[in-house]
Amino acid sequence: MIELIALSILSLLILLVFGLRYRKRIDQHSDSALKQRALFDYNEQIIYQRLTQLLPQHIILSNVSYRSLLTSKYSHTRAKFNNMTADFVILNSQFQAIAIISLCDSVFTQHREDRYEDALLEMAGYRVIRYAGVPDLKRLSRDLNIQEKSMAFA
Repeated sequence: MIELIALSILSLLILLVFGLRYRKRIDQHSDSALKQRALFDYNEQIIYQRLTQLLPQHIILSNVSYRSLLTSKYSHTRAKFNNMTADFVILNSQFQAIAIISLCDSVFTQHREDRYEDALLEMAGYRVIRYAGVPDLKRLSRDLNIQEKSMAFA
């Protein structure tokens, strides 16, 4: 009789443990609340403002997917750049990409992934300019070959 009670209690405990685990697993699959996110961090805001100041006749896009910039005949090649994004893309009035501005995550080192991403874009014929930190107006002008008087590409 005591054995039957002990076996019943043990069975109930096992069922309780499995029930709690199952409930926890269901709760883990539920989504969290969605929140708005800033489109630019502080450094990106500064660079965007400087680019629009230097290039008023151009279109400045941010966080552009490589899928919008590159294509390939083979899906395994496209998969290599599927989740990559360019920080800024400068377009002329005909919506052609003039240059791509990339930002390093670290001011001190350029990561191997950064060099790989730049190489992909350059292989497709894009001009890539990478900065570690926020470039000033003078450096942006020089790197983009902007003539002072006309503020147009040289």
